[in-house]
Amino acid sequence: MSLDTHHATFGGEGHEEFHERIHNFLELVKNCEAENVAAFSHNGFILHMLDIVLGINVPKRNIVCGNCAIYIFEYFGDAWKLHSIINK
Repeated sequence: MSLDTHHATFGGEGHEEFHERIHNFLELVKNCEAENVAAFSHNGFILHMLDIVLGINVPKRNIVCGNCAIYIFEYFGDAWKLHSIINK
């Protein structure tokens, strides 16, 4: 049984909608005219964003995304990169 097929609860979003929301967010930020953007989210969103930015399926059990952790992403040219993580 895959967890991916059992994401949605009643009235919630499924796995595909969740990933679409992350892609939409990245496009929004990419096309923003501001030099810096601060976004606040839950660890699920951030960890799945890592998958997209790094282009790999990051093993979630190997990464701790604690409360108030800061993940700094950068967009240059046509690529995202993970700049740094502050997780104390």
